[in-house]
Amino acid sequence: MRHLVRTGVVAALGLGLGALPAAPALGLAPGTTVGPAGHDYAAALVSGTTAAFVVGNTTVNCSQSATTGQVPAEPANTSPDGPVVSPVSPATFGNNGANCPTNVPFTTARTVSNDTNGPWTIALQYDPAGSTGTMTIPAAGVVTTITGLASCTVTVAPDGPASVSGPWRSGGEAGP
Repeated sequence: MRHLVRTGVVAALGLGLGALPAAPALGLAPGTTVGPAGHDYAAALVSGTTAAFVVGNTTVNCSQSATTGQVPAEPANTSPDGPVVSPVSPATFGNNGANCPTNVPFTTARTVSNDTNGPWTIALQYDPAGSTGTMTIPAAGVVTTITGLASCTVTVAPDGPASVSGPWRSGGEAGP
């Protein structure tokens, strides 16, 4: 049975990034199909949640995180035995347009994402035991600078691409 992933509101996937919700299609061969083909989507944190980064003993909490993408056009939106992969924009992080607060007094963090060293992608794989979304971040694709009483700069994936995986669940335009 082939399964259809419908885009819409997202569930959080590590680092405050999102995975697309999934819904099974009926009566099709095994595999994964993401749809609707060619559809644009936007992913963001659910209101009232945060994207949390732990850097040593400093915790950064951003109230805003978002990314956008497009479901691949047919036939690239279907994979008979592997994930369907599509590019997404570098995730953004902020706190109402400002730097994000930390657990250290008088200290904030600014996180900048980029696609300088390669694309950001999301790979969606249907599995009846639990479907998986994998976000791949290119080398040096996220840089967080902490300033104030504590100061440091942290680079995600300094030596090459890094992937973050997590479950995704059925959903639709109104949410999971």
